[in-house]
Amino acid sequence: MSRSALIVLPLLLAACSEFDLKSIPSSETVTTTDTPATTPPPGPALEITPAVFEFGSLNIPCEDATELTLTSVGDADVTITQLDYTSNGLLALDDSGLQLPVTLSPGESTTVMVTAVSTDEITDYGQLTVTSDDVEGPDVADQVVTAEPLVVQEVFTEPGIPPVDVLFLIDQSCSMQALADDNIRSGMPAFVAELQSVADWQLIQVTTSDGCANGGVMDSTTPDAATLLADNAFNVFFAGVYTEQLLKHAEKALSLTDPGECNAGFLRPGASLHILVASDEAESSLQSWSYWRTQYEGFVTNPALVKVSGILNLFSNDVCSDGNGGSPDGYIDIVNATGGVALDICAAGWGSQLTSIASATVAGIRVYNLTDNAVEGTVEVTVNGVPATDYVFVNATNSVQVNAPLIEEGDVVEVTYEVDAVCVY
Repeated sequence: MSRSALIVLPLLLAACSEFDLKSIPSSETVTTTDTPATTPPPGPALEITPAVFEFGSLNIPCEDATELTLTSVGDADVTITQLDYTSNGLLALDDSGLQLPVTLSPGESTTVMVTAVSTDEITDYGQLTVTSDDVEGPDVADQVVTAEPLVVQEVFTEPGIPPVDVLFLIDQSCSMQALADDNIRSGMPAFVAELQSVADWQLIQVTTSDGCANGGVMDSTTPDAATLLADNAFNVFFAGVYTEQLLKHAEKALSLTDPGECNAGFLRPGASLHILVASDEAESSLQSWSYWRTQYEGFVTNPALVKVSGILNLFSNDVCSDGNGGSPDGYIDIVNATGGVALDICAAGWGSQLTSIASATVAGIRVYNLTDNAVEGTVEVTVNGVPATDYVFVNATNSVQVNAPLIEEGDVVEVTYEVDAVCVY
């Protein structure tokens, strides 16, 4: 073998070996990645995490919080000397008593909290600024929260059942029993039945001078209420001072509705008050009918809830009143002013018309019972897409009473209101 062959052979073997290694099939692929070592920045350095935090939407009146971590990321101790926080009030810093200055060794950390309390319907931006000896200056972290009310929208096509408190007063003078006893007895069953069909009703009948109800407060659960009303209509042996002053007598009865008094439980928050008077003579209180109307309005949550109806000597029929100068004066004025119903006590068979008074207890009233508990002051009502001009939210019953416009068949009533959110934080 020549010297040149001896030189070439090792070169060929080397070439073949390189070729063979590259040509050998392999069932595994090995990938290697060079990861550069993390080098802390020179000198003191601080990092806040998260640098940006979004609370998102937070329903009023809920609250939330997030933790911010302050970490020493340099190659030397970092000393925190001051924490500053700015916001519009919903966001606040809770440093949990962190004592400043505080020094953190490389890799060491401490925490603070940022709280969010949704009280106002705004978007609030907060920023934490941490002053330290970080060579790059102060560090900042930003937060944002949007406080929104939880709004409910309900659409109604039928009204609810309105609560009505009925006060029934009867003149006990000598001429009255002959005029009214038979009609009251015959008309009461239909009157009570009509009340039952149109309203959530309570009723007191007052005939005695002390202003206390005959038999207490009656309602839909009272057994045979119509008979009780008829039997007690003329139960006074001697007519007292109030017998021909029924507007004054009504105020006395209403003033006895506090706990522990004889008519306690009669007046319900948010209920309408319908006063029914029966007399063949003029009202003889020393005050005007408008004075008594003002007094009654003090017993309800809204003046529009007062209505007075009367069974009266509408045409001043002196014969009908047994020569006592029968007249509707005083009574008819307040009946007309409050939109009540007036029946002629001198007309035969007026007892059959008592149902019209029962119907009048809810005439023009439309009550909508809300599903969720509305926040007072947030209720808005539209009728056929147009804002209602007169409505009342009754917090005690969580219902809306629409007084105007008058609701007719087919009208669409939409009630929008806020509710307190169920908070989970």
